[in-house]
Amino acid sequence: MILRGKYEFVVLSMIFEPAFDAIRPHICMKRDKKTPRSSITHIRDWLNQIVVGEKSKLPLNSSFRFSQWRIFSGDAKLFTYDGVRFDRITVFMGEDSNYWMFYQHASINRRIEGSSRIPLKFCGCCLNHQYVKIMEVIKRDCLTKPGVY
Repeated sequence: MILRGKYEFVVLSMIFEPAFDAIRPHICMKRDKKTPRSSITHIRDWLNQIVVGEKSKLPLNSSFRFSQWRIFSGDAKLFTYDGVRFDRITVFMGEDSNYWMFYQHASINRRIEGSSRIPLKFCGCCLNHQYVKIMEVIKRDCLTKPGVY
């Protein structure tokens, strides 16, 4: 449990790789005090805007860290929405809001982004067991509503 005055932002980066098994994805986690901008280069501006907004909601002199999960999966249905298969998904989980972006690595023009207050119960240390449920909630409850993206 995080003590008062200490906050953790969770960044979930999912990458579609057909060579990986859908049942056994490659998962790694890294904790750092710096924003994971260098590893998420294609959407750096989007991520910076969200981080600045989330930091402004925190009390002054509070400390924070970032947990970045990178999941390489071959599960095509996880990356498919509305008949379009994306090859990258990034979800940023802040204090009271969650932000997501589905996008193509090659062409940044095709992307879906949004945010919502999703009633998710997650733990930053065991997200490797919960990411499928998080994506189901985003697809079911948020993307199907008109005017979300």
